[in-house]
Amino acid sequence: MTSEARVGMRFSDFLSPIRRKATIDPEASYKMVTLPLYGKGARLRKVCFGSELGTARFEVRTGDLMISKIDARKGSNSLLPPELDGAVVTGDFLSYVVDEAVVSKKYFSIIVRSAAFADLCDKVSAGTTNRVRLDVHRFLELKLTVPSLDEQRRIVDLIGAVDDAIESANANRQTLDSVSVRSLASAYAGMVGTPLPLESVFSHVIGGSWGSEPGAEDTDVVAIGPSAYANGHTEVDAALGSRRSLSFKRAAVRTIQAGDVVLERSGGSPTQPVGRVIRGRNTPPNVVPSDFMRLLRPDTAIVDPSYVFWVMWLMYKQDAPLPFQKFTTGIRNLNIPQYLTHTKIILPVSREDQSAFCELAESFLSVSNEQESHAQSLRSLRAELLSALLSGAHRMPETYDELMGA
Repeated sequence: MTSEARVGMRFSDFLSPIRRKATIDPEASYKMVTLPLYGKGARLRKVCFGSELGTARFEVRTGDLMISKIDARKGSNSLLPPELDGAVVTGDFLSYVVDEAVVSKKYFSIIVRSAAFADLCDKVSAGTTNRVRLDVHRFLELKLTVPSLDEQRRIVDLIGAVDDAIESANANRQTLDSVSVRSLASAYAGMVGTPLPLESVFSHVIGGSWGSEPGAEDTDVVAIGPSAYANGHTEVDAALGSRRSLSFKRAAVRTIQAGDVVLERSGGSPTQPVGRVIRGRNTPPNVVPSDFMRLLRPDTAIVDPSYVFWVMWLMYKQDAPLPFQKFTTGIRNLNIPQYLTHTKIILPVSREDQSAFCELAESFLSVSNEQESHAQSLRSLRAELLSALLSGAHRMPETYDELMGA
């Protein structure tokens, strides 16, 4: 292949559709694949007997480009990793063999999991709402600037270095989280005070509400949902909510105030228990919890709201809510009355002890936020680098090899 980039290469120039009809033994075990959204890569969905495969009848092999007809535009695309070699898929998954004389698999793996690739797929997807499908013929007519194999290798090397830095930053944050849990647990165990049922430290407990469409009732609100707990958030973020409406009375008793604790009631997954907490802090007016949550308002006459929040945060990390939840119909549900009644909180004799516990927790949070900010900066750098390099407007010089070899 020439050392120069090839501009405007059709996908059909280096991708060949393939359908391998699998011979299914009803009593043999088979791997099934899932393609998560947003470029997370192919993963094992489950292992099952041939008799349980349903419409899954096509075999995929290591290095195949796999694309979901339905969700390609949402980043459901990946090269198949070695551990999933020989898995079977349904007809809703497309598979292609990649011509490595033109495109290296390491390079193309970065491409197909990028937002830019998802955007290309979106341009050749069509259909009615919830039935949008990738047009396989138009997909192969899409064009891409393909760098030389040498430059592809340099790009893989550079992006890999940034990925390593992101992974390190994430690992540091996870380590810090473990240290903070151990430190707070030790501090809490040393508290001198009276154990009280959690319910006794709240003056106000009320369920959330999803409400109606905006304008349908007399008070427009922002209803926050389960995404409010993602990525270790500790505070209510109105930007993650949806615009809804409630009656004036229902909105007034549910509006999140400073110091309020919002407890996760429903959601989760087989590996993600419910019971997480976030707190009201500089929350805009008319922000309310949705049906999946409970609003808990600490009684400031007897307890520091921040102390209640951090103790409940620690309780979740120690699986305290786990005995009070059931997992049915794919989601978990926390029995909040039982949880609040049977779970005890130590109420220290002095407010100073409560404040000291909160200060320790806030110090860990501050460092954790710095780590997350660093990781986010690296993710932004990766996206900008990838966009610039894939556009063909910028190239990595051959001197990069000399620099890395120095």
